[in-house]
Amino acid sequence: MRQSSMSTTDHSLTRHPSRWRSILPTLVLMWVVGQIDKGNFGFVVAYHPFLTQMDLLHHPPLIGLLATSFLIAYGVGMPLWGFLVDRWGPRRSAILGLGLWLLMMVLGGSAPSLPILFVSRIILGLSEGVLWPACNAMTSRWFPVDEQNRASAWWINGINIGLGIAGIVTTALLVLIGWRGCFFVVAAFTLVPLTMLWFVHDDPLPKAETAIATTNLEARKAKNIERPLWTQSPLANYRLWLITIANTATGMGIWGVMAWIPKYLVDVRHFSMGNMGIDLSGIWFICIAVLAGVGAWADRQGRRAPFGAAAFLMYGISITLSAIMPNSGLAILFIAIAIWTLQVTTVMVFSMVHGLSSGRSVGVST
Repeated sequence: MRQSSMSTTDHSLTRHPSRWRSILPTLVLMWVVGQIDKGNFGFVVAYHPFLTQMDLLHHPPLIGLLATSFLIAYGVGMPLWGFLVDRWGPRRSAILGLGLWLLMMVLGGSAPSLPILFVSRIILGLSEGVLWPACNAMTSRWFPVDEQNRASAWWINGINIGLGIAGIVTTALLVLIGWRGCFFVVAAFTLVPLTMLWFVHDDPLPKAETAIATTNLEARKAKNIERPLWTQSPLANYRLWLITIANTATGMGIWGVMAWIPKYLVDVRHFSMGNMGIDLSGIWFICIAVLAGVGAWADRQGRRAPFGAAAFLMYGISITLSAIMPNSGLAILFIAIAIWTLQVTTVMVFSMVHGLSSGRSVGVST
């Protein structure tokens, strides 16, 4: 009887692949554009004409404050968007968020002075805070639990694709049309996922697909593969707070790498702008295969926390070795390993949120 049920589940899931055809590409492209938005700034602050025009050439604390103001706003925006995602749905929330960040990229490229640039970065951070809760909520609604690691790995791979593209495109645009034109072109990229969002839905339309996803989730709970502890509020679960602490470490690593590595490679390791962009693009593109493989492996094992813990350990070792290696080639190799393992922790952390929250509280939990 159980074998027959599993056979029906697998067949039905194959007959309704809309989540892989339309939902997942939309989520991936949201992240690709979002990371080009974020990643291009790390290259721009290594570009001397920008530093000269904004009077930042000899003011590294102000450069750091530009990055920090964005990140603080990004962090403040995420819980605000989380409530909106649960109330309005991920689709409408994402459309509003993408519209705002398109406007802020245009404002940043038009900024006549540093204060205006600060305003654009702060509002951009607030608007891009929609990404995590919207994508995680859409994944929870559309994908059965035994597909969520793979699905999350793919849209999180949008980070790697976006940063890989940013390394090549941004450095080329800076040379060809300057930093302002670079901002405008990246703003135009936002129109692609914004258009795609008009054609997706918050929930699966085929009833069979929804029923199967629910059945699979209940089966997982029965087997104790996931043990949701939610009562009334998702904030009551201590495991969510442990995951939050873990994700704080991931965030420090990822944003440290994004803000620091381009300038570090140019100023300390004496890479040219072109070589630096190509090397970093290669690292992010290879990370796509790493996440896809590890995500599928974790789904087969039905475990997430052990994969995350091992990845944190490997990151700590790799980033330490990258700082002390006298050889620049070995240094960038360990930087690459650090980036790959950090991204694995991202997949595991956000996949665990699905197992610790009810279907309609994923936005708040994220």
